[in-house]
Amino acid sequence: METVLSRFELLCFAVWFGSAIWVSFISGFVMFKTLPRHMFGRVQAKLFPRYFGLSAVCLAGIAAVALLDLRMGDPVEPIKIAALVVAALGVLINMLYLEPRATEIMYTRHEIERTLELGDKPHAEERDRREQAARDNPELARLNAAFGKLHGISSATNLLVCVAGLALLFFVG
Repeated sequence: METVLSRFELLCFAVWFGSAIWVSFISGFVMFKTLPRHMFGRVQAKLFPRYFGLSAVCLAGIAAVALLDLRMGDPVEPIKIAALVVAALGVLINMLYLEPRATEIMYTRHEIERTLELGDKPHAEERDRREQAARDNPELARLNAAFGKLHGISSATNLLVCVAGLALLFFVG
């Protein structure tokens, strides 16, 4: 039974941590550089809820194995529990609050930008026009600031989750 549980835990960890690294450090940067801004935002708005949902399910699987270990009298390292709690809380905060709110603001911002004929080019190609539009439109500037704040907090939270994943790696691997 222990072998099955440890394999299940390893599978949950590998799926979660692999997707976290892929989404956080590879796919997002590639899409950011190549897709038109509004398309990038729409893709991220579809991708992130699935990514956070998958993360929550996988972390729940790891937690279930840890609980079973405790129930069977096996010791569970406090650092493993702390890393699991940090990862799970970070994922849940992103999934339930930060991502939905940031997405809502992004879509409102896209509406304004479409009227200004912005968003149909990759980020770098429109930077100057976007900055000028924000200087000329206080509502757009407000939305940009709100989105930037939420996105920054979400990114920092996700980075903390990845660090917790590195800590978990020592116990699951």
